[in-house]
Amino acid sequence: YIIPVVFHVIHNNGPENISNDQLYNAIEILNRDFRRQNSDIALVVDEFADITADIGIEFRLATKDPQGNCTSGINRIISALTYEGDSDMKDLIYWPRNKYLNVWVCADAAGAAGYTNLPANVSASWLASEDGIVIRADYTGAIGTSNNTRSRTLTHEVGHWLNLYHTWGPGNNPGVSTNCNQDDNVSDTPNTIGWTSCTIAGSSCNNSVDNVQNYMEYSYCSRMFTVGQATRMRAAVTSSVAQRNQLITTNNHNATGVLNPPLCAADFSVDKTNMCIGETVQFTDLSYHGITSWTWNFGDGIILTGSDPDVHRNPSHTFTTPGTYTVTLSVSNGSGDLEVSQENLIVVLETDELASPLQEGSEGPWPSSTCSIV
Repeated sequence: YIIPVVFHVIHNNGPENISNDQLYNAIEILNRDFRRQNSDIALVVDEFADITADIGIEFRLATKDPQGNCTSGINRIISALTYEGDSDMKDLIYWPRNKYLNVWVCADAAGAAGYTNLPANVSASWLASEDGIVIRADYTGAIGTSNNTRSRTLTHEVGHWLNLYHTWGPGNNPGVSTNCNQDDNVSDTPNTIGWTSCTIAGSSCNNSVDNVQNYMEYSYCSRMFTVGQATRMRAAVTSSVAQRNQLITTNNHNATGVLNPPLCAADFSVDKTNMCIGETVQFTDLSYHGITSWTWNFGDGIILTGSDPDVHRNPSHTFTTPGTYTVTLSVSNGSGDLEVSQENLIVVLETDELASPLQEGSEGPWPSSTCSIV
């Protein structure tokens, strides 16, 4: 099953305005975990190693918006509501929940690392705008402002969005003995008090060992879903409750562009525009979707072309001659080509010849030439 995703980055021009690469990384981790492709699955304790599950659900950034226009699947909105992470923030932007999984990325997720609602809790049509996941920017992905320890937060929240409780059952309070008296409605996850530390051999509720490494724990060493959890999530995604089953249809995949992403845009950014002779500029490709080859014309007679993303997607280039340069990027996805030029983008300044100050003591003279950028 394929679920289209849209990220809404709500920011106030702070570190919560995380990069596209960090969001791409978050999707990669989510898919890795849901398809049981995480390398640390090998670290699951013997008691649960035989019931780790491939959920058979994948998540893809949308390439078409609700109006059918091209999109990167990432929206950015400036608002101080990023520090609230509440319903008012969600109201800033929302795409239909029967077509997209909405994920709002913000500075503070109402005091949590992330949160969402179970399908039944937002099944009514007037609650549709509440349906989706709110997550802190610094708990999104494993790079940039986040890290590997925090990187499973989205996996955990998508589990809730697909009708999983915590392993200790309803509620957000692990470590309480009364949790033994409730259940998560999954037969192969033992009742537990719930864990906030990676106590792999931890046991409670008369278990020989708890499933501490489950994604629906708070242990921060999660590595697995169980077969029973897979069954429950697949039941949720094929259910009409909260319109989940409309997400996975071929018609919706075509409407959201997740099967055959169109080549929508050629674009790039640079880390500086004014510089001295011999300085290096870092170029970042912002084109989408499915780019397979790049041709960079740096305007100084140097052209870089190829299909190795490690070399050609985000190159750096050193300008050695003063002047003003127009940079052009051409991209292809194998079925189409697009080109963008940024006129007079790079300004490389002449060197100013300045007299050296008097030599003092054993110190050498100051450099005889400098480049001043106003």
